[in-house]
Amino acid sequence: GTPFGLPASISAIGHTFLGSTLNALVISLVASIVGLLNQTQLAAGQVFMPIGDSMTIFAGLLIVRRFIKPYALPVYYGLPISYAYEIAATAILELKGDDGKAVLKYYDLHPTDRHFDYAVLVAMILFWLFLGLLVAYRKIGGGTTSLAAAAAA
Repeated sequence: GTPFGLPASISAIGHTFLGSTLNALVISLVASIVGLLNQTQLAAGQVFMPIGDSMTIFAGLLIVRRFIKPYALPVYYGLPISYAYEIAATAILELKGDDGKAVLKYYDLHPTDRHFDYAVLVAMILFWLFLGLLVAYRKIGGGTTSLAAAAAA
């Protein structure tokens, strides 16, 4: 068997891996932008720490989405890990029969939302990639230096 009685399904493993990879890409892009905007690594780490902390609290694991207060829901929906968690949880639990369905119902997760979760993660990647390119371009020379000239310097 597999650890914790999880289903050995290629589909569930694939969804979990892809959702986790997309989440990691979004976080890497955000961290890169934070690094570009700060003068030192220490300052970048201090700025990024609240983002990492909020991911731990609001990902849907410590506090279930339905128990998050309405004023804090934008934090939940703004974090890519929330969508990656939903992708993984629905992919695994839908294969666990009635027990899995009961857990999905408790967490208010729906396997039919998986396509939406993927779309949100891809949109986040595109948004942060575009923003990162703008920040990098401004950081290189504020628009006064070409990227080729800055790379050659």
